[in-house]
Amino acid sequence: MSKNFALLVVAGLLSLNLQAADEPLGNQLLKGNCLGCHTPTDNGLSRISQQRKSAEGWEMTINRMRVVHGLQLRHEDMSEGEVLGELVKYLADTQGLAPAETADVRYLLERDGNYQESFDALVAETCGRCHSSARVALQRRTQEEWDRTVDFHLGQWPSTEYSLLGRDRPWLKIAREEVVPLLAEDYPLDTQAWRDWQAAEKPQPEGDWVLSGHIPGEGEFSAVMTVIPVPDRADRYQVSVNGHYADGSILQGSGSAIVYTGFEWRASINLGGQVLSQAFALAETGEAISGRMYQREQEQIGAPIKGIRQSDRPTVLSAYPSAIAAGAESLITITGTGLDGGQH
Repeated sequence: MSKNFALLVVAGLLSLNLQAADEPLGNQLLKGNCLGCHTPTDNGLSRISQQRKSAEGWEMTINRMRVVHGLQLRHEDMSEGEVLGELVKYLADTQGLAPAETADVRYLLERDGNYQESFDALVAETCGRCHSSARVALQRRTQEEWDRTVDFHLGQWPSTEYSLLGRDRPWLKIAREEVVPLLAEDYPLDTQAWRDWQAAEKPQPEGDWVLSGHIPGEGEFSAVMTVIPVPDRADRYQVSVNGHYADGSILQGSGSAIVYTGFEWRASINLGGQVLSQAFALAETGEAISGRMYQREQEQIGAPIKGIRQSDRPTVLSAYPSAIAAGAESLITITGTGLDGGQH
């Protein structure tokens, strides 16, 4: 071997190592934990690259791999939970859903069980009889991948064809010939909304937000939520909440948050000893935030929350009480920004 050739080989190895070091951690974890079953193709990893879904959807998928197929998540000195979190973050950011694609089905992301779904009868009867139809609408796949999803369901749950709304019809024929084409048309992998969102400037949540809402058992509240970035941790934040209820009692707490796909806010907040989860969406303008806050252990106990970024511009967010009996008198609390120079 000539010296020149040897030098070229060494230089090539150094280049490969440098590329590996520069590769996003999420992609390293994807290759390190998924290549055993998912093979590289011209369009990414088989099956994985042919779908998009919410962070919750990706977490469910990975956990199913762990439970059903014995996947063990590993990477250097990271715990399995840390690897899971990084994988979900990477997949949600690179193969997630645009704001417009989640707008009509946010009740599922926000764990709002008090909602009456309205879907095409074919989807509702074929898919919604076992789980929320919104679970389907929070995914995007190629037609081939939707077809494989039918195979997956029959392989995982062989009694599907003989269950309610299955045994009285040629379920498999309908699923393949009618449902799959419908899903491929309504929820395709490639959409203009996703392309636009990938190219868009993402809203930044750091700063102060004025929130308003109602906590079951406590009542109406107004508060300022302060969001501070965690150093060297992209899209991770420390959160503090300071405010009061309608009766004047103090509302205080703190916690942490993560933002997926540039707008999906997920946080865990300890308010007065009670741990509450937040599932919010940042407005594309970065000036508003809305969603639902609910008890971690009792998801049905919660309420809608809305907020606006604190500024000097006079803006009314809410007023409570929302109604007063005829002839009665009541103190009305108005929440907003730029009202006499502060939150009211």
